[in-house]
Amino acid sequence: MEFNQTCNGVRQLSTITLPVSYTCKINAQAFSTRFSRWIVKTNTLNEATVTTIT
Repeated sequence: MEFNQTCNGVRQLSTITLPVSYTCKINAQAFSTRFSRWIVKTNTLNEATVTTIT
């Protein structure tokens, strides 16, 4: 009986959160495409500098 109630609670929760999370994902994609021209991706210098002594 308790397991059945737990499953029903999870099912009801997922019917509420799925549309909300999907909407947030769409809004994030729209924000990303709209403001991507102002965001400049930088390249970090991860290469080691090698110097030779002559």
